[in-house]
Amino acid sequence: MQIKKNTKVKVQYRPEMGTGTVLQVAEVLDGYTQFDVVFEKDGKRFLETFPQNLLTPVADIFQRYQNNESDHPTDFFLKQLACQLPLENMGGELSNSKTDLLPHQILLTHQIISARRRKFLIADEVGLGKTIEVGMIIKELLARGEAKRILIICPAGLTVNWQN
Repeated sequence: MQIKKNTKVKVQYRPEMGTGTVLQVAEVLDGYTQFDVVFEKDGKRFLETFPQNLLTPVADIFQRYQNNESDHPTDFFLKQLACQLPLENMGGELSNSKTDLLPHQILLTHQIISARRRKFLIADEVGLGKTIEVGMIIKELLARGEAKRILIICPAGLTVNWQN
């Protein structure tokens, strides 16, 4: 693959730089070619100049497909998850904020988890933490491997939140 303007490249002996884009091709005396490559790291862009023998072109997804190259399925799955997480967390569901649990929420969770038959209807007044209670119960049941089916009936306005 020939290196030209807008080609994605890596520097052979500097893997910490990651992938850069050729911004300009400059021929020096005797056919010696140098490339101005722009890299981005920590939100900042920087420009470096390299001779052709230190650069390795990086194939895009279509070129890799044509060459029958593919990632290991596990690597592909992990990359896919990494791309999905920010999109699926638009409401902040996966944030690391701490929830202040109230005594009645803990007692209800314990009562349901320790019950032999788990057919409960959790209904209470607005703002008393039913969502938090149910979230704790579901998390504990899943952790124990005891949840086969869970039916959640909620107001229409909360349907998307529960799906997420």
